[in-house]
Amino acid sequence: MKTFACILYGVIVGHWLMGVKNRLVATRHTGRYAVVGMHSGLDEYILVANTADKVDALNATDFLEENSVSYIGLCYDLLIPEDRAEFDSIRFTDRVEHDDLEVVEATRDLCG
Repeated sequence: MKTFACILYGVIVGHWLMGVKNRLVATRHTGRYAVVGMHSGLDEYILVANTADKVDALNATDFLEENSVSYIGLCYDLLIPEDRAEFDSIRFTDRVEHDDLEVVEATRDLCG
């Protein structure tokens, strides 16, 4: 019985240690980076895409910024608490300006 208790204790402590390691070490998480479009004239935000690759997210943000008529590109790293808090406080809309539909779709394609 003591052997079983030691095994169970090892499993519990090991699971906890792996959870701590995953929080401390930055790894690739699906959707870690969020590309957001902020409307330049209205108080509206659209979630353009989520990606695990920082380079793709920054390229998509720059592409949206340069080619869009109405939107300013923003990139959030959702593992940073300040970025996550700001991202969670945003109220997103599904409405995309007609002039920018193609640009938003092309930006989503850049993120894969």
